Amino acid sequence: GLYQMLGSQVTLIEAQERLLPGFDKETAKRLGAIFTQKGIQIVLKNTFEKVKKSDKAITAVLSNGEKISAEVLLVSVGREFQSQDIGIETIGIKTGKGAISVDASLRTNIPSIYAIGDVTGRNLTAHAASHDGIVAVENILGNKMEVSRWVPRVVFTTPEAASVGANEEELKKKGISY
Repeated sequence: GLYQMLGSQVTLIEAQERLLPGFDKETAKRLGAIFTQKGIQIVLKNTFEKVKKSDKAITAVLSNGEKISAEVLLVSVGREFQSQDIGIETIGIKTGKGAISVDASLRTNIPSIYAIGDVTGRNLTAHAASHDGIVAVENILGNKMEVSRWVPRVVFTTPEAASVGANEEELKKKGISY
């Protein structure tokens, strides 16, 4: 949304069948409609098969065979936790699938060491890391506190999209009324 507001023609490529796959369908649908109204082209269920750069343009071939040329290509795909090569193995901190293992108070298997944020692999967002920091400090100070499952998810675009807790589809799958 920002690049479009600054005057760029924007094409958004999404591999999933809709925008914001972890969000409620209605939120994703509404954001897509707003993007379309603003002139942003949205291509769903597609990935990049090939990208070529020349002196004049970047050309991407999508999985549907469509070619798109642009001056700039911004790739923003996924997040991963950052627990590699930080020395945890030398002091015996337990990990699981590369993430530092923590309990609900964010304590590792070594009682005097806590871990917060992306290295825990729990919730790879700035909001979760900020919350984790508060929880860890409260526990270090002797106040019992556990991480909340009610940490918001936010997509920083125009307009912003945010949610807290399970979405409608998740609740339906679990048979929980909402």
